[in-house]
Amino acid sequence: MRFSAWQGILDTPAPDSALRHVAAMWNHARGRALIATGKIAEAERSLARVRAAGDDPSVQDVRLEFNDVPAILRIAVQLLNGKIASAQGRHDDAITGLEQSLRAQGKHSQADRIRKAARAALSQ
Repeated sequence: MRFSAWQGILDTPAPDSALRHVAAMWNHARGRALIATGKIAEAERSLARVRAAGDDPSVQDVRLEFNDVPAILRIAVQLLNGKIASAQGRHDDAITGLEQSLRAQGKHSQADRIRKAARAALSQ
């Protein structure tokens, strides 16, 4: 996602659905690519799959190195939700979603700065 290779992400086949956390992160990346290519309704379906994976009991004890998968998926849901809201012009919801993803990562001061800057930009 770093280099905005959206078509490459969209062309990547889905992983084995038995790997819930891997499929969830694939759906997150796919959702971001769908937003970038203007396919918001499809991105919302990807968001729903990421959210469902985060609620799945089979991922609750899964860790990726030093990170809990449920925590990663909560961040992914908030970030994708904020990106969808932004693409739909729902700026308050976008700010809230992105702020929540930062707070879930423990980046409270960044969340506060971003909220203030976004509010200032929207008021102009």
